[in-house]
Amino acid sequence: MAKQYYIGIMSGTSMDGADAVLVQMDGMRWCGVHAHTFEAYPNDLKQRLLDLQNSGEHELHRSRVLARELALLYARVAEKLLCENGLHPQQIRALGCHGQTVRHAPEHGYSVQLADWALVAQLSGIDTVGDLRSADLAAGGQGAPLVPAFHHALFAAERTRVLLNIGGIANISIIAPDAAPFGFDTGAGNMLADAWTQHIWGEPYDRNGEKAKQGKLLPELLQALCAHPYFEQSAPKSTGRELFSLAWLQSHLHGNENPFDVLHTLLHFTAQTVTDAVCRYTPDAEAVYACGGGVENSELMRLLEVALSARGIALQRTDVLQLPPQQMEAAAFAWLAACHCQGVAIDLTRATGARAPALLGAMYPIVKKVEVSMSEPSQTPEQAVSEFKSSGGIARIAGAWQYSKDGLAAAFRHEAAFRQLLALHSVLFVAVWCFDFDTPVRMLLIAASFVSLAVELLNTAIEAVVDYISLEKHPLAKRAKDAGSAAQLLATTMVALLWLMAWWA
Repeated sequence: MAKQYYIGIMSGTSMDGADAVLVQMDGMRWCGVHAHTFEAYPNDLKQRLLDLQNSGEHELHRSRVLARELALLYARVAEKLLCENGLHPQQIRALGCHGQTVRHAPEHGYSVQLADWALVAQLSGIDTVGDLRSADLAAGGQGAPLVPAFHHALFAAERTRVLLNIGGIANISIIAPDAAPFGFDTGAGNMLADAWTQHIWGEPYDRNGEKAKQGKLLPELLQALCAHPYFEQSAPKSTGRELFSLAWLQSHLHGNENPFDVLHTLLHFTAQTVTDAVCRYTPDAEAVYACGGGVENSELMRLLEVALSARGIALQRTDVLQLPPQQMEAAAFAWLAACHCQGVAIDLTRATGARAPALLGAMYPIVKKVEVSMSEPSQTPEQAVSEFKSSGGIARIAGAWQYSKDGLAAAFRHEAAFRQLLALHSVLFVAVWCFDFDTPVRMLLIAASFVSLAVELLNTAIEAVVDYISLEKHPLAKRAKDAGSAAQLLATTMVALLWLMAWWA
């Protein structure tokens, strides 16, 4: 089976933005992450998403508007990933998109992730796999966490491994030999610390834990936070902002605490609940591999390392497993998209409590405009004008200028051959004035350079149209691309001969 590209997009409970990765698969064999990009949420978007965590007016309307806005952002980040890597949408088998969680209530049988996946597919031009939690919920599971299956597929070894993701919520995957994937949410990750930082200092998060470093532990507060009933529940279990909110934190404060001490205590809270969970379910663990945004908080990582090392457990980043921390979750959703496309059911019976393995996600294919009519045509060929073609006048000139600019920009961005030719002819344009050529000779040499560049643009257009129609190998597609390449060869040869003749003369 030929190798295929997949894109994974993940935006977690931290609500800081969307990570996107480009991965390659050979069937279900993992071939690695090829590229990563990130787009931050605008402050206004993040605030409206946070507002939707609580009941309010026009919730349904606001949620659908936000779902469309998120679709625009997800499609944009996918396009950015393609542009940065010189790929076309037709070269991607599928896009796996988690969406943005705004409500998670498995006790009521639902979990809400916002995204208009059909719109993501249409805007990106890539078949999109979304709604990845519903099948697990329908099978009696919690709908989360889904990532342990991915961790198991990539990182299973002879000894038990523990992978820790520190996002808004912290969760662990326990990868034991000859056992089904197992994992659960340990509690708050970055979420409470971020909320407190935003509340007190008006900043989205505590960069590198600098503010937390200025505080000290409040033992009574830590004890009160750790007394939450969630920590006594047995796995499988999952949680979200519904349990660990800013209001919940404030209910445990007297109001006279030093804000730096509160922030420092929140990092201790995350470190302790993670350590307790690891030791409770894997007392023989030797190492914990951390990923997610929390690994960038050096103070949190220091506290985690102290807590785990006291139990004889080492702390490492997932870089040592050949997958950087910021790419892990997005890569998981690219892998889940591949599972859906290959018809592979995911066994999360131990991780989520589902009754049986399930095929996760729903496919949202792109819809191409194809109009086929068996009746007489309503227009003559002269009347059948493209809906994108201007009617004429100044508007037509302005439109043509804009399309030409877009074409030049696309060629420069995606085609290395065009950039190389542009550099060559820029040098030749300067050189033509450095030699004692007659004016007609200069005009001819400059015209030849423009012809060469124009031929390269036409060659690029031919390749793009052929690839858009189909990426499959075909003799006619090869003939078209070879003809375009031959045209450029002739144009370049013409430039070389003209320069030799001008130099000889």
